[in-house]
Amino acid sequence: MKKRRISSWYYAKKYFITLSCVTALTAITFIAKPAFAESPSAETATSEEVLTVPEAAQVSPAADKGSVENVDHTTAAPSEASAETVASESMPTTEKETSETTSESQAATPSTSESTSAATSESTTTSAQVAVSQASEQNGGHYHSDDQGNWYYIDENGINLTGAQTINGDRVYFDENGVQVKGAFASDGHYYDPDTGAMWTSRFVSTGDNHWYYVDENGNKVTGLQTIDGKTYHFDANGLQTKGARVLIDGKGYYFHPDSGELWNNKLRKVYRNTYVNGTYDEVWYYYDNDGNIYEGPLTLDGKEHYFTPSEVRWKIFKNPDGTESFYNEDGIKVYNDWGSIRYMYLRGYLWTPKIYLDENGHVVHGFKTIDGHLYYFDETGSLRDDVPSGPKPLFEVDGNQYFADFRGEYGDTRAAILTNRIFTYEGVTYSADETGKLTKVTNRKQYVNVGNDWYYVDADGSILKGEQTIDDVKVYFNQDGKQVKGAFADNGHYYDKDTGAMLTNRYVEVDGNWYYVDQNGNKLYGAQTIDSVQVYFDRNGIQAKGTFADDGHYYDKNTGSMLTKRYVEWDGSWYYLGAEGYALIGETVIDGVNVYFHENGKQAKGELIIENGEIHYYVPHTGARVSNTTLTINGVTYSFDDKGNGRVI
Repeated sequence: MKKRRISSWYYAKKYFITLSCVTALTAITFIAKPAFAESPSAETATSEEVLTVPEAAQVSPAADKGSVENVDHTTAAPSEASAETVASESMPTTEKETSETTSESQAATPSTSESTSAATSESTTTSAQVAVSQASEQNGGHYHSDDQGNWYYIDENGINLTGAQTINGDRVYFDENGVQVKGAFASDGHYYDPDTGAMWTSRFVSTGDNHWYYVDENGNKVTGLQTIDGKTYHFDANGLQTKGARVLIDGKGYYFHPDSGELWNNKLRKVYRNTYVNGTYDEVWYYYDNDGNIYEGPLTLDGKEHYFTPSEVRWKIFKNPDGTESFYNEDGIKVYNDWGSIRYMYLRGYLWTPKIYLDENGHVVHGFKTIDGHLYYFDETGSLRDDVPSGPKPLFEVDGNQYFADFRGEYGDTRAAILTNRIFTYEGVTYSADETGKLTKVTNRKQYVNVGNDWYYVDADGSILKGEQTIDDVKVYFNQDGKQVKGAFADNGHYYDKDTGAMLTNRYVEVDGNWYYVDQNGNKLYGAQTIDSVQVYFDRNGIQAKGTFADDGHYYDKNTGSMLTKRYVEWDGSWYYLGAEGYALIGETVIDGVNVYFHENGKQAKGELIIENGEIHYYVPHTGARVSNTTLTINGVTYSFDDKGNGRVI
């Protein structure tokens, strides 16, 4: 229905307004909450605003219809909690702290508003607000509008009404020019519906730009801490809802979610700070307890140990009251039996991140520690020996003894491990390291030196020999570490005696349960060979074939490795028969007067019905012999077999 500015539609206007108010009130009943996230899963950590609220500004006297629900601010120390980790992807600026009682108010922007909750909280009003005035009921006038879309109400005397009015049971407001206020807060501090112009009560109000307020049952803005629909919110002295800021109330900090504005409790929050020139930055985590206070002290979340202090403990060594030290990783979780990295500010804003190790009790290791079979050293700060700002110093002294840390992995495959049980040369000096890593200078020349279970050879200039060598007319070999090869094949493919270390020739040798044969030059043999008149076979790696079919199709004895002929052999759960040439027979044949059958792969048929060239034969399970002169039912079918073993279905 289109409104026209003539008196003839007075009654239409009256009934239209009545219907609109009823419709609006019905809509209000079903709208639930403000249009923001009910259960936020991520928090944007921009600069953290801190509002200081004095005790007197927390809660105002209760309004007519009830008292404000009491909010207990006592900090609890939960022993177990399930925390929602809130990840942040933005970088905040420096924190600022202002006073809620002195900060400039944020003006409400008249715009189309959204309300999403008929709230159940009992709220308080600001000191600047007053109780709803008793406006006179107007029943003898009519609405009219101008060309600008503004609405007015002319009373029975033809005068445009101003101020707060009650028309047809609805509380409305007209400004000093008689224009009806819609979708905005009027000068009386109340908010009026953008469509009907009726005053809103007990609901959230948005004036745009994420500015939210809550009006109580009398239409007044609430301030301070409020419990609405079982959730805690905060509104400043001007009634503006606090979002994405931490509020200090009576010396305690409360954080309110940037989207929903709910009190952030029993959850973790991450804030980025201290960006370094190399692009890295610090992450600061806070935990808000059941009351929304920033928690301090030890806390177990989802079965994992954390520790919260005013200064961040993650990436740092934390001193325990008993003098021990603990470490919390990038997720704020206490570390046990594992490596960690601590962060120190270094020159020009770069980070130095030395490695540390935490033992089974979660304590920082100092001194020597064997980890995964390798020895390491951690200094008085807990830092791994190679992690020093001035650069690695592999040769170092502890309690008067020298040690060597292999920082670059030059002497092994484990970086920073302390060398043990070996001889090595560093800066022209040859050292011997025992099982504890203690070093001794080697002064021997042109002789073997024993360290642990290994042998080395030091030449005339003190160097350690490596590779293939001839010493006292004996061919020997030393690996890249200088250790003599014994009882194994060296990198050159030759085998060296397990006792003397001499290269062996023209003989079988066993390594790790496998047999090889080395010729007169010490090289491995491959393929089919005849050794001492026995046919044998070696695979592509030089391993002798035993108890298996080789690539040449022959089977070789499991003990001697010799090729077998004219016999049954069992291999991989099946039976085969080797002919005179050593190959497995296939098809039907007679062996020792018994008719038997072998498939194309050489496996003997046992307990099988074979139909071939139109003939039906059956071979018994145990021996594989073909049946004759009998009647059998096989798989539900009855066969009769004649004296030659040929069968037919009966």
